[in-house]
Amino acid sequence: MKDLYFKSIAVFGFLASTSLQADTVVMKNLESLQGDLIKDTPDWVELRVEYGTLKIPREKILRIEADSPEMLAEREAKAAREKELTDQMLAEGKVKYHGKWVTPQEKAAEEAKIAEAKRRKLKEIAAALKKAAEALALKLNQEKQQLEQEAAQAQVDAQSQKQKDQLLKQQRNNPYRPSINSVDSVNGQTLQQLQQN
Repeated sequence: MKDLYFKSIAVFGFLASTSLQADTVVMKNLESLQGDLIKDTPDWVELRVEYGTLKIPREKILRIEADSPEMLAEREAKAAREKELTDQMLAEGKVKYHGKWVTPQEKAAEEAKIAEAKRRKLKEIAAALKKAAEALALKLNQEKQQLEQEAAQAQVDAQSQKQKDQLLKQQRNNPYRPSINSVDSVNGQTLQQLQQN
């Protein structure tokens, strides 16, 4: 059983060290990806990264850099420091939240603050939408009133023109033709009657 345990640790250590031996693929847009180079063909490169495998077209690659012993040592040291920090933080009961180690209470407080900010933002949006709807309703009401006034004015103008036409027709047929002033007087009376109605 002990042999199996030590063999498991040895295999795990070997896998951990091989996963640290990464190649860096530098893209033409100067982004870089680190991982294990699995396959290298004239058309594409297959790279195993932390969360899966990527197949990268060769025309997007600027160069592939292999890790130097210094880079490997630096990466191993960094991984060891991160593991040590993680173990320490977990022992202290902390959790990783948005890239920082915090206590569960700090996480809950931050989440409550974010939720409150979202509620406040939604309330502001709702108030702005209500205000916009009220302004639109007011504008539509004003436009409706204006249209009604224009329609009433058009009716008054049409009635006035009709009476003018009737008077002019009567004037042509009547030997005792009234003057144009009497026509305007009738127009004024008609306008007053329509306005009173």
